Amino acid sequence: MDAIRHYSEVHEGETLPDLRGRRFSNALFSDCRLRNVAKARFIDCVFQNSKLEAADIRELLGVAVTLDCHTFQGTELSDVTLDAILYLLTLGKGNDAKRSAIEELIGPRRVAEFRRMFPGAE
Repeated sequence: MDAIRHYSEVHEGETLPDLRGRRFSNALFSDCRLRNVAKARFIDCVFQNSKLEAADIRELLGVAVTLDCHTFQGTELSDVTLDAILYLLTLGKGNDAKRSAIEELIGPRRVAEFRRMFPGAE
């Protein structure tokens, strides 16, 4: 835990299977297991040594997370969570070779699934 930072709320060792639509600001999730975070808002939050365990892309749709160097420190991401984050990087322009390599890393089946879930995003 960050000795200097004061969090508005602290969750330690909790299993949080359904956070849909909830809003968190400056919260610490330490050693937690989070599952369905669809439409949740995590502003200036830290997921220290936690697990984001979404098993399906629908459990991630609409989630918003602000990022800094501590956000995902020691965090374990499920395959679909990591793939979704990487997929978002492919939606930009430029760096074509890198974006193509990311799509290859994600795999054609998962890329096709994400394209179906996000029509018009490209």
